[in-house]
Amino acid sequence: MDNTQRPVRRLATVVAALAVTGTLFAVTGTGSATGEAFPAPTPQAACGPGAREETDIQGRVPQRDYDTGRVDRGYRCNTEPAAHQGETGGFKVQRYRDETGRVCGYYDSTLLFPKDVLMNAAKGLGVIVLNMNEPSNPKKVDELVSPAMQSPHESVLVNKKRGLLAAVLGNAATNVGVLDVTT
Repeated sequence: MDNTQRPVRRLATVVAALAVTGTLFAVTGTGSATGEAFPAPTPQAACGPGAREETDIQGRVPQRDYDTGRVDRGYRCNTEPAAHQGETGGFKVQRYRDETGRVCGYYDSTLLFPKDVLMNAAKGLGVIVLNMNEPSNPKKVDELVSPAMQSPHESVLVNKKRGLLAAVLGNAATNVGVLDVTT
């Protein structure tokens, strides 16, 4: 065997070992620290007055909430809305306070790309930038519409130390990796 075949053989051996180990873990592993086969769902919270509690396991919306329109009113427990801005929203919201005390908010306006790009063209595209100096009165000040900001989903992140906002464009179908960074 020449030297060019050794890395391939090592990789195949490692993959096979991981597959066997993973299979053994799946058969013998418990999945939780308590020894339960599956972890229990997060218990329902004790919500105070005025709550709009979830009606099923935490984080799940049952079909009956869609059928009755309950889902349109939203859910909240021990919180009160402070303000609202815009009509769209995707997967992620970020907040940043700079060294002078100014506060910015960022949210992804695109829930499903490219459908939402067409639907939201008049309302705002990409990542929306808010002036949050008065939290009860957020003001839209910009729209970040570079390629990755058009559909960042859960990748939008703020580096609190440097004040950089970054997002990645990519999905399972295209596997493109475009990184956009802005200040």
